[in-house]
Amino acid sequence: MDRPHKIAVVGAGIAGLTAAHYLRIYGFDVTVYESSHRPGGRMSTDVVQDCLIDRGVQFLSGNYNTLLPLLGEFGMADEIVSITPRSALVRDGRIKALSIGRLPPGLAMVLKCLRPREALKFLRGYLPLHRQLASLPFDDYAGWSAFDREDCESMLTRTLGSAALDYIVEPFLQALYYQSPATASAALGMSILKIGSEQQRLMTLKTGMGSLPDRIAQSLDVHFDCTVHSVIKLERGVEVGTDNGTEKFDKVVLAIPAPVANRIYRTDDKVSNRLIATQYSSTLKIGIATHPGWQLPEHWKGIYGVLIPARERTSIASIGIELEKGGARTREGQLFDIILAGSSRDLLQQSDAAILEQIRPEFERYFPGAFAALRLAHVVRWEHAAADSPVGRSQEVNQYWRHLDPGSTVLLAGDYMGFPYSDSAAHSGKRVAEFLKQSGLPCPSP
Repeated sequence: MDRPHKIAVVGAGIAGLTAAHYLRIYGFDVTVYESSHRPGGRMSTDVVQDCLIDRGVQFLSGNYNTLLPLLGEFGMADEIVSITPRSALVRDGRIKALSIGRLPPGLAMVLKCLRPREALKFLRGYLPLHRQLASLPFDDYAGWSAFDREDCESMLTRTLGSAALDYIVEPFLQALYYQSPATASAALGMSILKIGSEQQRLMTLKTGMGSLPDRIAQSLDVHFDCTVHSVIKLERGVEVGTDNGTEKFDKVVLAIPAPVANRIYRTDDKVSNRLIATQYSSTLKIGIATHPGWQLPEHWKGIYGVLIPARERTSIASIGIELEKGGARTREGQLFDIILAGSSRDLLQQSDAAILEQIRPEFERYFPGAFAALRLAHVVRWEHAAADSPVGRSQEVNQYWRHLDPGSTVLLAGDYMGFPYSDSAAHSGKRVAEFLKQSGLPCPSP
């Protein structure tokens, strides 16, 4: 009987864990290497005093095709709780509350945040695109290459109008991906329109978003605190160099941010080289808890979060009101999740105190007196927050999969191989596992 192929998965973020999980199910001998002390990467949760703070990924969506089935496979369906279906957006300094449960979020924003002439321009441009967008996949960025010909700002301003770009698309680009319409591909912008055109059920997990990666990792052979320094193709197989020496594998899945993959792996394949050269946006996520004596202003009650467009912001892209998120996020007072725009990269090296001082005036514009009642602040810095999506990346991902040889010994997974969000990253890991299964590699007989 042929022995099962030995496969190394580098990275225990959600892409790597998903790849490893399905590879194990398919019968491969899988080892996972993770440089940090815990799994999940950007899908992880900190417990700080009495506060449950998601460090990166904030929610799940009802249209997720990979993460939701994983929750079922691991018996975690009871962990899912719905998020309050009301949000808000700032325009002209005013809070525009949006009920996204009854209407698709994009339509709610058009009706509430655009002026009549702006809304008409949007609808005239959007309606001819609706059927095409509806046919495209939520999780497979390669399927969006038809829109990957020009930047988001140029295409959407021409098609939908500048107001729609400023108040519908740009706020989501920053709050979700920390990217600018001027540098992002129209494919990424159009995907936001698709998301906005469909009814959304936003959800979270009672014990934090990191509970799913934690559960997956428990079922796998994961080497934590083990940095991979090199991945070298051999005549037969691949050599992986770690803190503990070298080991030979039949195949390797690189499921780490592209800049890290680019440091440890060299290849003659031009498409792979361009993909691992993908740059990343940065952000800071700040959890702020108040003493119980401070009261949330009445007009914020029942609202999960607010998006702050570029025309309205200094540095804050969004603010989440965590008690509306679902689950017991804190025992007392209010807990906020603040996400800074991608332009906040310069703050990464600043002290926590300097960062809090920087954001205080802008935050208190919306929540007066909250800083005076501050009892806890938790700053998380993400140098590699989300894969940039310049013009051409969707086409390159498409080309990668179309021409991937079954004999390839190093395969790529992660958010730079899809949309820069959690379910698409997980999808990329599952796709690698399915590709290897279909490649006819020897696995144990049932």
